[in-house]
Amino acid sequence: MAKYLVASFPWSSDVGIDVANALGLTHVVLETKQFPDGESYVRYPVDVSTYDGLILIQRAYPEQNTRLIQAMLAIHAARDLGVKHVHVILPYLPTQGRTGGLGTVSQ
Repeated sequence: MAKYLVASFPWSSDVGIDVANALGLTHVVLETKQFPDGESYVRYPVDVSTYDGLILIQRAYPEQNTRLIQAMLAIHAARDLGVKHVHVILPYLPTQGRTGGLGTVSQ
């Protein structure tokens, strides 16, 4: 059986705890910071290379652009560390709701 970990960002830890409890998995909260130039830093507090899979939980609201980049950084880091399967849960996924469609601005 594959060994999975649930990891969430600090602002998504309530969802992460609920998912981990429902699945009987270990939950960790990612360490994050933002540098003065706006660059994001994401770190796993445990050795994720010992896991086959990861369930990553990230709320993408507010600051949708930054939070999506943080999710991508966390996915990339997990894959670089040898995690074979990464599943992402985004309770809020930004859409093109304020425009008339992709690339078209409503007046």
